Amino acid sequence: MSSGAEPAAFVALSTPSRHASAWTRALSHHARVSALDVLGIGAGSRALVLTAHPDDETLGLGATLACLGRAGVSVHLVCATAGEAAYDVTFAEAGLGDPPMSSQSLAALRRTELSAAAADLGIDTVEVLGLPDGAVAEHEDELTEQIRRRLEDGPRVDAVLALWEHDPHPDHATVGRASVSAAGGRSVHGFPLWAFHHTDPATLSDLLTDAELVDLDATALALRGRATTRYFSQTMSPQPGVGPVVPDTVVSWSHELLVAM
Repeated sequence: MSSGAEPAAFVALSTPSRHASAWTRALSHHARVSALDVLGIGAGSRALVLTAHPDDETLGLGATLACLGRAGVSVHLVCATAGEAAYDVTFAEAGLGDPPMSSQSLAALRRTELSAAAADLGIDTVEVLGLPDGAVAEHEDELTEQIRRRLEDGPRVDAVLALWEHDPHPDHATVGRASVSAAGGRSVHGFPLWAFHHTDPATLSDLLTDAELVDLDATALALRGRATTRYFSQTMSPQPGVGPVVPDTVVSWSHELLVAM
């Protein structure tokens, strides 16, 4: 006998991909190029990767980073935030009230997830700067200086890869701008992440003239897939009836671009 109670409605925390199909069509005309050739590096080179949140490196560039590591490139990651606001923001936007985990606990968990994913991808070192998630733009000068120090005062860097300055997430765009500013004329290659899902590629045709579609083999894609599973806080339901922070369409995306910035 039915209890008469209505089943709880499913709540999606993130907007589904709107432009993935259009991007797939647009990228079908691009030749695939080795990341080593695009960056002009090889075994023994050192690459600096700049992101905003744990999981950006995997969802935006994971297979490329796996290719670099397997080719003998030393990869070093600097992440601006610990991603502590992911639940606060998405739960508030969905009208769900308090999230199932405090921002402090989520930050600690996401740091752990990042370390595991980085190991899967062959990333040599990981550094989290601890800037506030969702408010990186308010600390752009500080971030620029942090990046500049690593480029000028640390070990040599042969390639700089950063979130694309035109990616629609404000934290992502800030990392891109700061990276270009800190580089002082040095070549910086950006990589889109949310643009693939929330920006119509037709509006970016001029910006993407110099974009290179990275040639990714099955092993690299498998390593990206393994790294993605480490981010269970983002890719799995945080509580019954609630979808993940990162939709399946983003998790399963298999194209990676490098764009000269």
